[in-house]
Amino acid sequence: MGREKIIYNLDPIWVSFDEEWNQLINELRGRALEVLTFLHKAGINSVGVFGSVARGDVTRRSDVDIHVLHPLPSYQIEVPLLERFSFIKKEIVQATPNHIPKGIWYLDIGVSVSIPLIPPNRREYEFYKMAGFATYKDIKEGRFFLGIDKQLTLIEPEPLVKPSGYWKSSVFLSLHLVSKKLGVTVQILEERCRVLQYRDKKGRTGVFLREIIDPRQNFEQYFSFLMKRKPVLRRLLEKRL
Repeated sequence: MGREKIIYNLDPIWVSFDEEWNQLINELRGRALEVLTFLHKAGINSVGVFGSVARGDVTRRSDVDIHVLHPLPSYQIEVPLLERFSFIKKEIVQATPNHIPKGIWYLDIGVSVSIPLIPPNRREYEFYKMAGFATYKDIKEGRFFLGIDKQLTLIEPEPLVKPSGYWKSSVFLSLHLVSKKLGVTVQILEERCRVLQYRDKKGRTGVFLREIIDPRQNFEQYFSFLMKRKPVLRRLLEKRL
């Protein structure tokens, strides 16, 4: 699978949805809704699907990524999920030493569910808003959201409820305008641009930390073990508490 290259100069273009898109978005959002329904019934409300499934610019390569916004005991997520799904894999991932570590469950229906293992800061909350974030209620109501993709293009579905297509344009046309449209700070948008530009230049998409854990072990136990081995994790946690 090739990496998506950054688009630096793209005036707004209109992309219409067709029947193939309808089938694909219904499939992907259907899987997301199946998982979100179980979490909703378990009282997990600060959760949603982010990325192309929230924005609408899906392709056959699109992932269904669900994220819990606030730290919770992992059993509150895992127990309801196990009532319906099986886990293919569990892992702890940290993108860079300064980014928040996450616990991720990979489900047998092609959906991942992640949870922060330490309290997020404003920047990390804004990341999901910047990418496009849709809750259980949003999916039920057919809502879509503005967001930027890995090519650093702004995706603007129109209308936002059951759209017929979306506008696509480079964020570099006006970072300030894009930040206002997304409701995020210019600083977080600039940071996202720097990270993706660095990856684009270096040709690397690796992460700082990736640890696959035993499905029978909970994230908190293994994260405590990791903190004993990796001082950078302890320092990051100390800053957040």
